[in-house]
Amino acid sequence: RSVHCRLHGAACHRHAHFHAAAHELKSPLTAIQASAELLQDDLPLEDQQQFATHIVQQGQRLQSLIERMLL
Repeated sequence: RSVHCRLHGAACHRHAHFHAAAHELKSPLTAIQASAELLQDDLPLEDQQQFATHIVQQGQRLQSLIERMLL
């Protein structure tokens, strides 16, 4: 552990927990944004459905992460 964490104890742990949570939320959000941008292009229906499904799945992942954080 860093000297900072040893000196600041609980505050450092909260910061580390917040940083980890933010990183976990960023991955599905990035996937949703990328899929939504691709849907703006003129794509075959099958590709549109695939990207829409991906958005729904990643939204569910975000929801699950947030629910775990609120426990």
